[in-house]
Amino acid sequence: MDADDLEEMSVNDKIDLIRATIRPADVVEMAEIPVVAGKIPSPWNPDDHTPSCHIYEDHFHDYSTGRGGDVIDLYRAYTGKSLGRAVRDLLTAGQSMDADPDRVRRVERAAALNLLPEFRAELADGAVPVLGGVDSEYLASLAKWGMVKPQRDRLLIPHYRHDSLPGIKIRYAAGHKGSWPGSQYLGLYSVSTALTDCCIIMEGESDCWALDAYARRTGHKIDVYALPSGAGTWRDNWLTDLDEYDKILTCFDNDHAGKQATDKVGRAIGAGRHVEFPVPTLLNDAREALSKGWEPSLRRYC
Repeated sequence: MDADDLEEMSVNDKIDLIRATIRPADVVEMAEIPVVAGKIPSPWNPDDHTPSCHIYEDHFHDYSTGRGGDVIDLYRAYTGKSLGRAVRDLLTAGQSMDADPDRVRRVERAAALNLLPEFRAELADGAVPVLGGVDSEYLASLAKWGMVKPQRDRLLIPHYRHDSLPGIKIRYAAGHKGSWPGSQYLGLYSVSTALTDCCIIMEGESDCWALDAYARRTGHKIDVYALPSGAGTWRDNWLTDLDEYDKILTCFDNDHAGKQATDKVGRAIGAGRHVEFPVPTLLNDAREALSKGWEPSLRRYC
């Protein structure tokens, strides 16, 4: 991938490319962090004299503080750089790694838009449980507890796009998130849709599961979607998938990013179709609110 290709990519696509093609081990080498048996000193705990920060294939976890994350989080933790600066540094570093055959193969995988064959092979191997296309009882348990306890160490969350599978999210038992190598998120996430007259867009998958479960349990006719990677990932071209809806509600988190997303998405939808559907004050997001007994009055609009 040359400099012109990188220049044309959005920030979110650049972040996805970094996550898919640069490993935490690459960052450890770049930053000259001392490694002992696959572990490095905690970036947050100065008293961590025996390294407790474990480096894995696509994430890291500091067992002395319980914190962790992906390759970008690792670089920022050790350098103190902003997200924008970290993205620029890692993209530049990635270009210098292009002579490495393993790196070239990871870039080639990142360019692939359909991960379905790999996904099916992983399922056939029985390696991990899967979240997506689940029944209402399972969704109700997610709404009640916020997250199902994984068998083993992770859950795969397929982000389908029509007949292909361009992206797979990973949620680890320790709480952090990642992406399957090569993943790209090209549209809104949903568990299932029936193309009703009304839909609602949430901020993340767990909010989507929780509200979808609530709607099924209470008989509300509404399709539930979620932004694929948080409040800042909206793209106006995604509206083409929502042309059939008369009303589009947005229900984002009660924070600054959520408010910004409400304004941005609302302008894109237009005043005639958009309805802001806020989470109750003092609660962070829809999943938390529903777990505490919130009963959203969706029938006012749908």
